[in-house]
Amino acid sequence: MIEQYPETTEDALLRIRNDIKEYVDCDNLTQEQLKGLRTLNSHLMEYEKDIKVQVQDALNFAKKKIDNPNDPVDNTAEVQVTMNFYLADNNPYYKNDSDNLLVSMNQGFYDVMDIYGIDDGVNHNEFQGWDENLRTNNLAHPMHKDYHCWIFHGLYDHTQLHWEEILHIGEIDIDITLTQGTKSKKLPKLLP
Repeated sequence: MIEQYPETTEDALLRIRNDIKEYVDCDNLTQEQLKGLRTLNSHLMEYEKDIKVQVQDALNFAKKKIDNPNDPVDNTAEVQVTMNFYLADNNPYYKNDSDNLLVSMNQGFYDVMDIYGIDDGVNHNEFQGWDENLRTNNLAHPMHKDYHCWIFHGLYDHTQLHWEEILHIGEIDIDITLTQGTKSKKLPKLLP
């Protein structure tokens, strides 16, 4: 008997893309779509606060082990943050036999003092300078005055997702992993 494997990430996106006849330019987003994107950004800003605390805690834990000369831990540590964005189970494109994953994003951190991006107080809005004087259509970008967190910026600027696809995100799974190596040990000569 041949086993049926669940659909891949690309299949979930293809279900959406097959129905979208033409992508909406950012200038033509409806007020409802803009509200949905801003709501997502607000939720992601709150997630970033939690992520930053967890990353700092993990890096501080790693530093204590690194600074202990009796600990066999190597002098390197990395905290990897993986964010998976899924369709909501009430989304019309959701399928029970699919992973329903739209996109994954990863970011590594190595130093507690250098946590760029995640809740860093910087406005990561790609469109801040897109006012009406700089654009050929004499329209300001509809979000040029908004504050964008790093994760939201990553979704629209560092993935292949279009605005309409971002609006299908209904669930986010965040994994935070600390990786540390052990100091290498010399072995005795094994052969004469």
